[in-house]
Amino acid sequence: MIRYDFYFSYLASNHMLINCFQKTLRNLGILLTINATDCNLLCASKIVRTKKFSSAIANAPEVVNLEFLDYVLKHRKLPEDISKYYLVDNAGETSFDFKLNEALKRAVINKGKLFRGWTIYLTDKLKGGFETYKDIIEANSGSAIVYRGRTGVQLPHRRPIAAQDPDAGQESQHQGGDEETEYVYLVSSLKEEDMKIWSTFRALAAKQELKARIVSTDWLLNAAIIQEIRWRDEWQCTEEVAAMANGDD
Repeated sequence: MIRYDFYFSYLASNHMLINCFQKTLRNLGILLTINATDCNLLCASKIVRTKKFSSAIANAPEVVNLEFLDYVLKHRKLPEDISKYYLVDNAGETSFDFKLNEALKRAVINKGKLFRGWTIYLTDKLKGGFETYKDIIEANSGSAIVYRGRTGVQLPHRRPIAAQDPDAGQESQHQGGDEETEYVYLVSSLKEEDMKIWSTFRALAAKQELKARIVSTDWLLNAAIIQEIRWRDEWQCTEEVAAMANGDD
């Protein structure tokens, strides 16, 4: 029997339901987990760019809808064909411009290493807090560091994948190509406190022969969900974007 480590965000925060369902599910080989990165079976009503969902995708789980849970609890057994209960969310896929089944195929290839070799800097004014995004990065084998405007920071240089990185695995095909090694990322809010350190980060990167990309959390969440590094100009944080967001004239 396949053992499933099952994650369902509503159950994880509802202890009464956990106590009610845990024994039934355990008898069927389904172990409830509160750690999304451990799960190989994810139950969700729709695609959401949350910490838990984003972190879980890195483990390439089977993603099922709520009808799966209903079936299991009603019949006290697993369905013969679990694929009949795979999550279908056309609206979510359109909104986030990806296909869930393709993202999961990439997750299988990446083996939780989408950000292997990456150090991603984050400000400490992000909505949801530094730890939220740190967990997503670490679920994908990256390193997350708070940046507060220090000028003496030594920024890491990633090696060109094909030529100089003997540790590169199959995940490298989803890391944006060798041109990504020229960039260093700072995930930032548009708050004035964060904006004050943008110029310092850009200068720091230039001094170390790197190109700074200051981005919104959308860049990070998108990468984690689709299991591939992509770039869109809309994810870049600029003074012009911040001025419009903050209502400045």
